[in-house]
Amino acid sequence: MRLLLLVFFPLTVWASDYYECVSPTGQKTYQLERCAKDHKQTSINDPTPPVSRRVDRVGEVVTTQIFKSGNHYHGTGHVNGKPFRMLVDTGASFVSMSRDQALASGVPVRGRPMRMQTANGAVRGLLSTADTINFAGHEVRNVPVVVQVEGKPFPGILLGMSFLSHFDINMAGSTMSMTRK
Repeated sequence: MRLLLLVFFPLTVWASDYYECVSPTGQKTYQLERCAKDHKQTSINDPTPPVSRRVDRVGEVVTTQIFKSGNHYHGTGHVNGKPFRMLVDTGASFVSMSRDQALASGVPVRGRPMRMQTANGAVRGLLSTADTINFAGHEVRNVPVVVQVEGKPFPGILLGMSFLSHFDINMAGSTMSMTRK
C-alpha cells in the first residue's frame, strides 16, 4: 500500500505598505516605492492574505492557496520583475494595468486598440504583452495585457484570465487554490 503525503508549507506574509502619490497637477498613481519629492504621498497599509504552497519533488510550486481578504483574493505580484498589488479577477479576459504601471514595468504602451467594459464603465486600452508575470509563486511568460489609456484605472493590477487560464482555479469559502495545468 502506497501513502501519498501532501505537505503544505505555510508562508507568512506580513502587511505591506504602498503609496498613493498625487502629482502637482493632481494625477494619482499607486506604487510600492516612495513617491517623487514633489508629489503628495499617502502611505496605505494593506495586509496581504496568507499563502500556502505545495511543491513537487524537484521543488517547483504546483499549488498555491490564497486566502480571501475582505471580498477579494489579492496579493503582491511582479510584472517584468517590478512589484505591484494584484487583484484576482476571474471575470476579466485580460490582465489590466494603467499606463503608468506599464511604463514602470517595461510593458510596451502600444498595441491593438480595444474598448473594454469595466465596473467603472467603458474604457479604451491597448493590447500589449508582459514578458513575465509572477503571482503567488507562479510565473507565466508572454502574457497578454491591456494597458488602459483612458478612464480611472484600478490602483493595482487586475489579474485576468490571460494569466489565470494557465491554472486550474478552485474557490471554496475563503480559500482560492491555483494549480498549474
